Amino acid sequence: MADGKSGKQAAEEFVSRSGDRWGAVYDKKEYAEFEQALDGAYTGVGLSAGRSGADGVRVTRVRPGARRAGRAAGR
Repeated sequence: MADGKSGKQAAEEFVSRSGDRWGAVYDKKEYAEFEQALDGAYTGVGLSAGRSGADGVRVTRVRPGARRAGRAAGR
């Protein structure tokens, strides 16, 4: 960038000036993590989860390794 800022820094400044309190800037890795969180997939446990009711969480998918360990969807 001409003023010495990175592309991300310039984008963050632009978004902060927009007045949109929900606006955000993500780099490639941050966006992948954000997208994964929206999908309900979490690394390392072999489960996918989703909302259940107003404040609950329900297991929606169980990967083979977690299934062998005794986990099942719906619990």
